[in-house]
Amino acid sequence: MIVPMTGKSRLKKLREFGFVLAGGLTVIFGILGPWLRHHPAPLWLWLVNSLLVVLALLAPRSLGPLERLWMRLGLVLGAINSRIILTAMFYGVFTPMGSLMRARGHDPLRRRLDPAAASYRLPSRERPGSHMAKPF
Repeated sequence: MIVPMTGKSRLKKLREFGFVLAGGLTVIFGILGPWLRHHPAPLWLWLVNSLLVVLALLAPRSLGPLERLWMRLGLVLGAINSRIILTAMFYGVFTPMGSLMRARGHDPLRRRLDPAAASYRLPSRERPGSHMAKPF
């Protein structure tokens, strides 16, 4: 259950959001962009960053709608990215690895059926009592 933040903690989070967003925009569009493209930083960046910092300092509640929109965007992008990454891992790593193991006859779960076997139970190993002395 998500408990909504109120009071000082909410204002602090909104203030942090304004500063972090201004810093992130500065790094991406003010440092990396000009460095990679050999162009000066755009004027809009400094205007937006100045506005974000002023709002974060003087009126952090005004950043509330922007923060909620940003979080929704993050949830949507996170859902999309996780599906892409998990699909790539499944079809790019696990499926070829499983196919290769089956082709080589490797059966780590011992799933082969043996009609002559009376039981598939594996007997337990006898352990000394000291193996529980230091579990970690």
